Amino acid sequence: MKMISFCFYSQKRLKKIQKPFLLIILLFGLFGTTNAQFQSGTILLKFYKSSLAEFYINTELNDLMQYSSGSMNAIFHYHSLEQPTNERGDSLVDLSLWYQLEYTAAIPEFVIVRKLKSTGLFQYVEQRPLNKLFYVPNDPMLGNQFYLNNIRAYDAWNLEKGDSNVVVGVTDTGIDRIHVDLKKGIKYNYQDTIDGLDNDNDGFIDNFCGWDVGSNDNNVQWGPIGHGTFVAGFVSAVPDNAIGIAGVGFHIKTLPVKIDDVDGVLIHDYEGIVYAADHDCAVINCSWGGPVFTQFGKDVVNYATFNRNTLVVAACGNSNNAGWMYPASYENVLSVAATDSMDVRWSQSSYGSNIDISAPGTFVYSTWVNNGYLSSHGTSFSAPMVAAEQH
Repeated sequence: MKMISFCFYSQKRLKKIQKPFLLIILLFGLFGTTNAQFQSGTILLKFYKSSLAEFYINTELNDLMQYSSGSMNAIFHYHSLEQPTNERGDSLVDLSLWYQLEYTAAIPEFVIVRKLKSTGLFQYVEQRPLNKLFYVPNDPMLGNQFYLNNIRAYDAWNLEKGDSNVVVGVTDTGIDRIHVDLKKGIKYNYQDTIDGLDNDNDGFIDNFCGWDVGSNDNNVQWGPIGHGTFVAGFVSAVPDNAIGIAGVGFHIKTLPVKIDDVDGVLIHDYEGIVYAADHDCAVINCSWGGPVFTQFGKDVVNYATFNRNTLVVAACGNSNNAGWMYPASYENVLSVAATDSMDVRWSQSSYGSNIDISAPGTFVYSTWVNNGYLSSHGTSFSAPMVAAEQH
C-alpha cells in the first residue's frame, strides 16, 4: 500500500535502499546535545578475517588483556558469512568478526585503543557510544489522533487494512505487553512457547514475545521507562476493539525488542537491530540515537539492509538544528522529521540534508503504560505513522 500525503520539507542524499515496501518508525525527542558519551571499560573491535585465528596466540594481545584485566567476546555468535554478496551483488556484512572488549583496569580508553590498533589484527577499533532516547513523554494531557486525517489513514484503510504477517521490530525500552490495546497487536512466536526449551532452535529460549537483549532474557515488559509502549501504539494499537486508539498499521504486528538495562541505559541498542532483522521484521524502529558515527553501527545497519533485506528507520532528533544523529544519518537508514498539525516543520525538529521524510509529531496521541494513553511531541512520533502504512 502506498501513501504519498506526508510532508517532505528537505531533500536528502539518495540512498541505496532497495525495498519492496517502505515502513518507517520513530524516535523520541528533545535530545539536542552533541556532547558524546561512551560506555566505560568497553571497546568494539572488528578483526580482519585472516587475523581471527591469531586471537589466542598473539603475544601482544594476550599481554594487553592481562594488563587491562580484560575479557574479549564475540558479539554475534551465529553470524558467520557463507557468501560475500547477495543476489543483487551487494556486499554482505560479516558480523562474526565483531568482538567486544570489557576491561576493569583504570586505563584511559585512548591507551587501550592505541595498543589494540598497534597489533595489526583489527579492521576497526572504536569506543562504544552511549546512545540515548530522544524523549520520554511526561505530559499526560488528553489528545486525539488528528494525525490520522493528516496522513489520510482513513482513505488508505478503505483500500487496504494491512497484513498481520508484516512485522515492525521496535528496538526500545520494552512494552506494556498486557496493555489492553496492545497485547493483540504483538507478533508472538508460537514456535517457541514458554517451556524452558529453545523449540525453534534460534539460539533464544522461550522468545515467545520478542527478546530483551539488554538483559539477555525473554522479559520484554517495560522497566524504568515507558518509551517503547508509547512507540508501539502508533504502529499496532488494536483497531475496532472499542478501546482506546487505532494504530496506523491497522492489522500489522509489533515485535518488541528491549535494548536497555535495569536502569534504562541503552546498552545493547545495535544488537537489538540484529535480533529484529534475524527474526523476519520487515522494518526496524530505532527510537534512539546519538551524535557519534561508528563503523560498528554502520555494519549492523548494512547487515540488516543487505544480509536480511530489512529496512532500518530512525528519527532525526529534536535538536532544532542540522546536526547529524546516528543511526538516522547512516546510509541505508531512512531519517524522519516532525511536522505540526499544519504540515509545517515542528519548531524543535532537526532538519537538513540528511532528512528523508517528515510526518506529524506534535500533540500526537498514543498508548502509555498501565493501560494508559497520553499525547506528546517529537520526531519519535512521526516515523511510525509512515512505517505502518507503507507495506
